[in-house]
Amino acid sequence: MARTGRPSTKWSDANIAQAYRLAMLGLTDAQIAKAFDVSERTLNTWKKKHPELLQSIKKGKLPADGNVAISLYQRAIGFSQEEEVVRLLANGTVVRATVRKRYPPDTIAAIFWLKNRQRDKWYDMKSQEPPPVASEANAAKLVALLRALDEQDVMPPDAPAESSDGDA
Repeated sequence: MARTGRPSTKWSDANIAQAYRLAMLGLTDAQIAKAFDVSERTLNTWKKKHPELLQSIKKGKLPADGNVAISLYQRAIGFSQEEEVVRLLANGTVVRATVRKRYPPDTIAAIFWLKNRQRDKWYDMKSQEPPPVASEANAAKLVALLRALDEQDVMPPDAPAESSDGDA
């Protein structure tokens, strides 16, 4: 079978390290291919010919995906973070203070998390029968559950302990 297309002259071993860095930034394979000025098909060919490129991209995607997963989880359960507040008083004095701001659980993030982590229990199935409980009711129950867990300070095993100093 005759090959179609032109041979790529853009391959270099330096692409391995560059692909890792691009994947760590959260770029997709299509975006990585564009950065190399090749088609996604060419990038896939390179990954087959150069297994070290494939491994480099996979390793680069892990931290980016992990950071997003952590952020999504935090949005789903609610979180607190310290923020600096700057106020200008009537006499012209600038006052800076560090406060702890509380962000409540986000229902959409919680639903998204559960649909992906427990697909068999939470995935929206298209069926002929209506669901036994309206989805808004399920969402309300979920938010109540998340708030209850949050009040108990349920944290992941490796999460840093929060101090109660300066709570807003």
